[in-house]
Amino acid sequence: MKLQALREKRVEIANKMKALVDADGVWNSDRQTQFVAMQTEVEQIDQQINAIQAALTVQEGIAANDQATSQFRGVILENAAELRREMLVAFLRDGRDGVRALQQDPRFTNAQTIAAPAGGGYLVPNEMYSSILQAMKLFGGMRNLATVVSTQTGAGLLFPVTDATSEEGEIIGENVPANAQDTTFGQASLNAYKYSSKTVALSIELLQDAAFDVESYVVQLLGMRLGRITNRHFTVGTGIGQPKGIITAAPVGKVAGAGQTATVLYDDLVDLEHSVDPIYRANASWMLHDSTLRVLKKMKDSMGRPLWMPGLEVKAPDTLSGYPYQINQHMPAPAANAKTISFGDHGKYLIRDVLDTVLYRNTDSKYNEQGLVGFHALARHDGNMLDIGGAVKTFQQAAA
Repeated sequence: MKLQALREKRVEIANKMKALVDADGVWNSDRQTQFVAMQTEVEQIDQQINAIQAALTVQEGIAANDQATSQFRGVILENAAELRREMLVAFLRDGRDGVRALQQDPRFTNAQTIAAPAGGGYLVPNEMYSSILQAMKLFGGMRNLATVVSTQTGAGLLFPVTDATSEEGEIIGENVPANAQDTTFGQASLNAYKYSSKTVALSIELLQDAAFDVESYVVQLLGMRLGRITNRHFTVGTGIGQPKGIITAAPVGKVAGAGQTATVLYDDLVDLEHSVDPIYRANASWMLHDSTLRVLKKMKDSMGRPLWMPGLEVKAPDTLSGYPYQINQHMPAPAANAKTISFGDHGKYLIRDVLDTVLYRNTDSKYNEQGLVGFHALARHDGNMLDIGGAVKTFQQAAA
């Protein structure tokens, strides 16, 4: 079934589930059985949609910047997609010689800004780095919620952080000066930690096979590896020698009662929701591990109705208690003292990407004796919370 048809089928089932929840009468075992059956069908459709979407994401990222490539490289639009791909493929297959040969190609004679390799590395063009970032979004979840900024250099940045939740204006009389109220400011620093993808090894045969899509393969592997490690740090990083994760930075909004080392109650979610100031709840969402979501999908409200509901329109988010949620596998799973759920405006977390990523092609004896070529990328990133007013708060399991 095609992607659009799957999405439309999902919406059809979602509306049946909502009608079942909204129907008059007591939520009994028959309605629960119907709901669970439809929920299972939605989950099966989701698996198909996710598989198709993952396959398309890298290709969409690679093809997304034809106009930018045309302007940046000085070639006509019809050649932009071809140039973008061939810049990387030439380096992957033939290293320095491949890039030099591409510069002499009459199709791209005015594209003399192609970065020549230096010291064995290849400065990844902005448009190619966008494709790697697109692949990184497949792994984790923080990039789907946080605010992401890009800088051309890795110089340290200081951002002001504020808490304006208790500030308000005043009424003053004629010719009466306004009173001053100082805003509470803090500072959050963003550095540029250097991340390595670790080495990806490809055989000479694969590199020489014209039918093998070496670009998509390498981009997806780089995105997967960099996406996983950075998402881990954006989530639970200590802030010492690595980004400060959102769970590290966010205050606790609700601590579970005694004995709740691995369970969550409906009242806990209500208390966590209302621990966040209403000013932040307009853009609020939940973030949690898939194992926690499994628990919450079985949870009922005070009327006995399920908290979880699928999106009622194509691409509309699923919800818990009316708020969308993000699965993040680097969120702690339920355990004693673990902070398993976050709630609030996750857009107050800032991710910084530095756009001078370098891709290395390794052909030393370690590889060539085995008929291999190794590739690894170095990229710089950081993340930190830009709020001190409690835009995001967490739920912490009981200690015992």
